[in-house]
Amino acid sequence: MNSRHRYLLIVLLGIGSLVIWNILYSLIYDARRLSIYGKAALKDALTTELEASFFAPALNFYEHLPTLSEILNYGLKHFYLTTALMSLAMTVGIIVALYVLLTRKRQDDIHGNARLMLKAELREHGLKTKGGLFLGKTGNIDVRDEDQSHVMVIGPPSSGKTECFVIPNLIEWEGSFIALDFKGTLFERTAKIRKKRGDEVYLFGPGYENSHTYNPLDMIRTGVTRITDIQALASLLVPVLDEKNSHWNNSAQMLLTGMISYVLESVECANNRTLGTVGRLFSVSDSFHDTLKSMRDEIGVSSFTYSRLTEFLAIPQEEAGSIRSTLNTHLKPWQNPSIEALTQSGENSIQIEQLREKAMSVYLVIDTGQIEIFAPLLKLFLEQVNSFVNRAYRKPEENKILFMIDEFYQLGKINSIIKQLPFARDRDIRICLVSQGVAQIDEKFTRAGRESILASCVLQLFCSFNDEPTVELVTKKAGQKTVHYKTNSRQMEPFGKPSRRTESEHAMAQPLFRSNELYAWDRNKLLILKVNAQPYVCNKVLADKAKIYVKAVQKANHQLVEVPPLIETIDFLPSWATRIRKKTANYMAEGKALDNEKLPGQKDYQKFLQRIPPKKKINKVVTHDALMSKLNIVVGEEKEQ
Repeated sequence: MNSRHRYLLIVLLGIGSLVIWNILYSLIYDARRLSIYGKAALKDALTTELEASFFAPALNFYEHLPTLSEILNYGLKHFYLTTALMSLAMTVGIIVALYVLLTRKRQDDIHGNARLMLKAELREHGLKTKGGLFLGKTGNIDVRDEDQSHVMVIGPPSSGKTECFVIPNLIEWEGSFIALDFKGTLFERTAKIRKKRGDEVYLFGPGYENSHTYNPLDMIRTGVTRITDIQALASLLVPVLDEKNSHWNNSAQMLLTGMISYVLESVECANNRTLGTVGRLFSVSDSFHDTLKSMRDEIGVSSFTYSRLTEFLAIPQEEAGSIRSTLNTHLKPWQNPSIEALTQSGENSIQIEQLREKAMSVYLVIDTGQIEIFAPLLKLFLEQVNSFVNRAYRKPEENKILFMIDEFYQLGKINSIIKQLPFARDRDIRICLVSQGVAQIDEKFTRAGRESILASCVLQLFCSFNDEPTVELVTKKAGQKTVHYKTNSRQMEPFGKPSRRTESEHAMAQPLFRSNELYAWDRNKLLILKVNAQPYVCNKVLADKAKIYVKAVQKANHQLVEVPPLIETIDFLPSWATRIRKKTANYMAEGKALDNEKLPGQKDYQKFLQRIPPKKKINKVVTHDALMSKLNIVVGEEKEQ
């Protein structure tokens, strides 16, 4: 029995106690008078007056209410006082017995008492609120969850998880959001609506010609936090996954922090502070030590940069080669021209630091056929955004943040987000993870990882069931109920006596949801599992059919959402690196031995500072509708129902 029902029971028993006391008072009153006066007392029996006035016993006691002096003189010999006390004692006994009887756990529920949540219990469990994430409907009641808890949505293809949860909540969300959007479906369906609401709409599209950009180095602050931010970025680019072999990755991180710090400080890199520039520094010459010396000795580098590069230069050559190889492997994706074009600063870059200040809708659009190429970029984007918004608690005037990560297992382990799940809710960050099934989560994160993720997702939604691990999970979480049944048997008696029939009652455990029931799940229903609450089943509301969402799309059709072209990048290198390459090429052409001491140094490198030529556009600005045709998305095709 929940607290609400318990309070209701107490109120009902309180009212019932008045009824019981009145009846008992009249019965005791008449019985005592009958014993004193005999049958003559029946003429004015109090029980007969109950028909005329139910409160006759109470009025009778009130008329004969003893004074303090009468109580002191007569004590328990006072007729009316003792009658009232006897009635009260019996009433209390009856009420207490009823309360215990009604509230104690049934002994019959020896195998469990699992049940579905009642509609009347929705508000008590935070599922009947005016705002929050929209889950579905029960009759005319919107089922919503306003807690800051994270959400796991599970359902196989065509189960409606995009239509019933992802799209409605991207339309309704109050604040900024980041949405992982395979094939551009979410951008197509919701971008114009968000634009109409006043959001700044961004499309980050690896592999496409038109896209906004994002520079990971822009997230590094100045001042005392600068070194910490550089180290955090290095740890994301070169993660330490295996503690047994952590030496190489830790050493690569140390080298990378020095190289990133150099690119941020170098005057020559002022217009090319990108990870692509960092990657190209590996290929300046065959002698990587000479490259590092030139970087270290450049005028204006900080003591941090100098010390990091000097540390690496002191490492034995063979070990240094392995560390360099490790780092170069991790930086290979960033030397892709397409990725370099996506990761440059400029007027079209996504201002992540303004997510709290402005309402921003950011769509990460990627073709599933290119996931392996661009997964490192998308993972870094999500992890850096997550790290930024988790730096401080939200101020009252700032936006809440929603991460809608559809098919999140496709990107592999997004370590920082998974680790931040238990803490993000305190900073008004809500993370929604969408998956096709538990089996896919286990494949990427192992069972222990899956259990850790689900433990942080207080709200779990199931659109349908198509794999055994998901069915087992729900069956276990929903619990068991006790089912009673009877059996009849006949016992033969000796000496020809008639057989004796006996009836026995038994109890057995039965899961609230059997596996066959889950596999045959109604596609119009949504199963909600929430911590500290019974399971609840509500109706799905599909965004492509519900009038409220269809009208929102129609009203926003006139909105213009433009996506800028990517800008062609150049193979930039500092002037000293260019001189090294030219000198090396001349020596090789003349067939001379390469003498590193004769290569140009840093003495007067400032003479070679030059303006970077204007970058060349490779495409035109396109609108939302034009981009949809480029993304090969047609309304109604390849869309999850």
